[in-house]
Amino acid sequence: MATYYVKTTGSNSSAGTSVGTAWLTINYALGATSGVVAGDTINVAAGVYREVVSVGMTTSPSTTNIIGDTDGSVFGTAGEVRLTAFLTDDDTAGSASDTLGMSAKTYLSFKNLRIEGYTGYGARVQGASTNVTFDTCHITSTGSAAALRFDVPTGITANHVVKNCIMIARANTLQIAPVASSGVIAVNVAISNCFIMASSSACIFLLSSGTTGTLSGFTITNCTTFGGATGVNISTAVYATGGVTVTNCLVMGHTTALAANVAGQMVEDYNRLVAFGTARNLIPTTGANTITTGTFGIDLGAGFLTGSSRHLFLQPYVTGIVNGDGTATGAPVNDIYSYTRPSPPSVGVAENNPVSAGSGAVTAPRYTINAGIN
Repeated sequence: MATYYVKTTGSNSSAGTSVGTAWLTINYALGATSGVVAGDTINVAAGVYREVVSVGMTTSPSTTNIIGDTDGSVFGTAGEVRLTAFLTDDDTAGSASDTLGMSAKTYLSFKNLRIEGYTGYGARVQGASTNVTFDTCHITSTGSAAALRFDVPTGITANHVVKNCIMIARANTLQIAPVASSGVIAVNVAISNCFIMASSSACIFLLSSGTTGTLSGFTITNCTTFGGATGVNISTAVYATGGVTVTNCLVMGHTTALAANVAGQMVEDYNRLVAFGTARNLIPTTGANTITTGTFGIDLGAGFLTGSSRHLFLQPYVTGIVNGDGTATGAPVNDIYSYTRPSPPSVGVAENNPVSAGSGAVTAPRYTINAGIN
């Protein structure tokens, strides 16, 4: 299994097999002619990549890893790895194409990337794609398209994973769109340790173009949602009873926090629902351990302004609020910053680990990546 390299000063005419012979574009590296095959690794140097990427390489059966070298351990220079559809500059209209697109591709893992869409999707996974993972990525779209969308055809068990990510869009930020057919289809999409924000519609939007059969296997764990009409919204009747589970999530600032299309589709417990108009819609069995009254309980950087205990973005700051409100069952081992979660864990993406206390010495958080949050 080979390792390849991409950097902003590279050349697609080079071999791509070393730092000194790195390719220029991510699109070439993931294209059909680069020579990258399933199981290889592509290291991407810090920098801005103004391009749209269509995955053309042959993918299965081994995982191909596309990793942003944000800490500089490979190329020697630390920094953000930014893939953007703003092809000219940051103040000019960008490409309407999806920034990262793929169809019928399998076993791909994207890590440590900032992916920016203009009017297209930040990233879109279509066709018979399976086993695609986004880990520690910051994915956005400034248009009406989602930051991240999964289209899953009839009968496909997708096994997609989204973890430790930040996603921001105008509407329906994370969209999951499987096609329902006859029988029960375990689509299997797992979302954990993600901060998801929308200005309208839903943060997590589950839809389907099918009208028969039932869909199941959707888990949302230790996520924080903010803004928009709904935190998690099931929009169609084809999702199975108990097909979507929401656990250990902080759901805040929505017209409706959690919404199903048919009673019983969504099972929720150990969540914290704050600043909502309606807590639940068509969720007849409310989580016995879910809290629906109280403060937000998380820091948005105020400690750095006031000189008090300084927490990273979205970390809990009030003892006993958010901290320990979750259940260890099914929870990720670490939070979004790679801190070990205690038992019981906090709800939401982060645990209470201040980086300093007032004027005291700063304690570096134990994360080694840059997802646009530090």
